[in-house]
Amino acid sequence: MLQQSSKPLKLTHAQERVAQQSNLFGFQLLNTTATQTETAKNICLSPLSVSIAFGAALNGANGETRSEIERVLQLAGKTPEEINETYQALLAQLPKADPKVQLNIANALWYDKSFGPSIRPEFLVTNKTYFGSRVEGLDFRSPSALTAINDWVKGATQNKIGKILERIEPSEVLFLMNALYFKGQWQYEFKKNATQQDTFYPETGSNLQVSMMQQTTSLAYSRNDLYEAVELPYGDGVYVMNIFLPREGKTAREVLTDLTTSWPSNLHQFKSQKLSLFLPRWKNTFDINLNEVLQAMGIKRAFSRNSADFSNITPDLLWISKVIHKTFIEVNEEGTEAAAATSIGFTRDSANIVPQMVVNRPFVYLIREKSSGTIVFSGIVHDPNGQ
Repeated sequence: MLQQSSKPLKLTHAQERVAQQSNLFGFQLLNTTATQTETAKNICLSPLSVSIAFGAALNGANGETRSEIERVLQLAGKTPEEINETYQALLAQLPKADPKVQLNIANALWYDKSFGPSIRPEFLVTNKTYFGSRVEGLDFRSPSALTAINDWVKGATQNKIGKILERIEPSEVLFLMNALYFKGQWQYEFKKNATQQDTFYPETGSNLQVSMMQQTTSLAYSRNDLYEAVELPYGDGVYVMNIFLPREGKTAREVLTDLTTSWPSNLHQFKSQKLSLFLPRWKNTFDINLNEVLQAMGIKRAFSRNSADFSNITPDLLWISKVIHKTFIEVNEEGTEAAAATSIGFTRDSANIVPQMVVNRPFVYLIREKSSGTIVFSGIVHDPNGQ
């Protein structure tokens, strides 16, 4: 049996430009998220997942709504064909780039059956053609719809993200979703018997004891006045992890700010050399509503009932209700396992929506006689299962 070999991506010059510009969006997304997140909180994002979800949404946006999304995604000046064809090429080629690395990418478009007749057919066709989206109508008022959507995310992320939505709001009629799963073994694995407890020094708070992996091998390495950095390859070296360690007296936020403005020129500074590397194992999950982050970055009209223009999806008034992003990552001696899911929820004018009341918190009740106003019973329920 012939051994599969790695396959460098084959993109046109225009597609390469789109992909490179999209990386700038990734740094700005991380920078803005870090600014709006607690200093000591771990952050894990998948810029690719968010970018793909909004790339699909772009096909429904018009006018200034589209222009804002393009500017934030760093896609201004690119034609719809260039953008769609770039995502199509990435979706087809990224999973096959390294046979020793598993990368699964899936997209879905879920719509409420009552809203289905209002959706422009060309929008659905574009999502199927360029994004390979699963397109399905569900009864959003039925609990089975929420189960179906969350089960899809769970399956597409190898059970690492069990739920993307807590509930479907009565006015929500459409979700664009991306799910991504990555698993790669280090090209040079860390020996488990070399892992020892060591001290980790946070920027704030008490020192921590962590499981510190270690190895000595030839790796791409770089250092300057702000940070020192290393590049760890997976599989055949098509996929890598870059670690940027702030120098004494510097902070991770300062490093991130520098990378946001100077990337990718930093890559030229890496040179192969023998290095003793000590790297902590880590594992964390992260979830965030990206509404405020994306609005701070410049996507404003898409979230506004008064100015959103998604007329390429439907003639109905439609705007983004919430952008949910969830991630998982585990880094250990063998390699890295990571997953991400992004959901863009759309809501429409609620004039014709039947309101919902979900009594899922402690509540007060009265039993009364209406003509006299006499209250016969009253009470508070804190636990419906209690006595």
